[in-house]
Amino acid sequence: MSTKKEEEKNNETNEEAKNVKDENKEEKRKNTGEKAILIFLCIFLCFFIAFILGRAFLKNELNQNIVQNEQAIINKEEIIEYGSKFSYEAILEKTVLTEQLSEGTSLQIFINDVQLERGTEYTFNTVGNVKIKLELSTPVIMLKYFEKSINIEQVINWKVEDTKKPVLSGIENKEIKKGETLDIKAGITAKDEIDGELGVTVEGEFDNNKVGEYTLTAKAVDKNQNEVSQTFKVTVKEEEKKEETSKTSSSSSSKTTTSKKTSSSKTTTNKSTSSNKTTTNKSTSSNKNSTSNKNTTSSSSSSSKSTYTSTLKKRGYNRNDKDAAEKDKKATVIVNQIASSIKAKGYKTDLEKVQAAADAVSRYYYKGVHVESGYDYRTPYGVFIKGEASCAGTTRALIQVLEALGYKNLTHANENGWTHQWVILTMDGKKGFADGQVGMVGYGNHPYA
Repeated sequence: MSTKKEEEKNNETNEEAKNVKDENKEEKRKNTGEKAILIFLCIFLCFFIAFILGRAFLKNELNQNIVQNEQAIINKEEIIEYGSKFSYEAILEKTVLTEQLSEGTSLQIFINDVQLERGTEYTFNTVGNVKIKLELSTPVIMLKYFEKSINIEQVINWKVEDTKKPVLSGIENKEIKKGETLDIKAGITAKDEIDGELGVTVEGEFDNNKVGEYTLTAKAVDKNQNEVSQTFKVTVKEEEKKEETSKTSSSSSSKTTTSKKTSSSKTTTNKSTSSNKTTTNKSTSSNKNSTSNKNTTSSSSSSSKSTYTSTLKKRGYNRNDKDAAEKDKKATVIVNQIASSIKAKGYKTDLEKVQAAADAVSRYYYKGVHVESGYDYRTPYGVFIKGEASCAGTTRALIQVLEALGYKNLTHANENGWTHQWVILTMDGKKGFADGQVGMVGYGNHPYA
């Protein structure tokens, strides 16, 4: 009986021990799960903190690159002359400080939404506003696994203006006899630096059947409504009458007859007496002296017509070629011929004289070729003799002609510069200009000044 109770008691004890053991196992399992969750939470928290810090770092780097690239852009409005050509590199230089861009930045240029490729150029042939758009892209790499590109778009406004007027040439005063016909536009041309040859209109009228002086105006307008005008005169003269010509011929004939009679009487006197011979000899001697005096007077009169000589050296222009002096002499012959022809026409105003000189030089220029190398293209010799010239040569040639006409204080505008050149002078008491290349003359400043 006691044995049975002991067994039951042992069983209870074992059951309690088993329960305690199971409880310990459950508690141990519970603690292990809590630890795993805690470890997972710690790992997640670390990743989250790293993500936040990394994003902040990347954002800071992106902002630095954006600011750096924005500061490299030159946001400045440019005023461009109509017809100007700019290469990709030239536009880039005007719009971006490339050395300040962040590393690896690529750039694209768009002009009026048309992409300009590297190595090409763009012609600004439309007057008005031009949109220059820059697109910059910079790659930013984070920890070698995450890459992001930052893009910047910047628009810069440029403006295209046409400030250059066309140039008229071939304009000169014209003279006709009453009843003669005249093509008023003959020889007159207009040219624009960009638009090329332009049409010419002539305003004003003249009556070729009515003697008088008529003032007309030649005009030309380019595509952008830049207008140039220049006046010239048409003189209608009365035709010479034949009666006056016959009277002049008759008068000349009577003078010849009188001369012959006088000569005959002198011969008779010489044959009379010896005393008369003496008288006649004295008279002859006197006549010889008289003839001598006439020759002297004629010679002095001829020398009084001063012949112009080259002033290139005086004006400080030195040439290196050995035969420069001889070339200048040859050119001066043409200069004197032009000046004599202009003087003979009897122009009344300085403007008319200077216009005639500019037209003459311009005609020589257009007969030859335009060159910008060698010894002669910058000299009157190149214009008048060799047929090789530039605006520098035509300007010096025109100065020579004007000096031969008596004009002083002449200024060579833009001398020795790689740009257009002309003469600045005073005409009819006013400041003016004369262009030997295109034959343009006027009061005030040159259109290209």
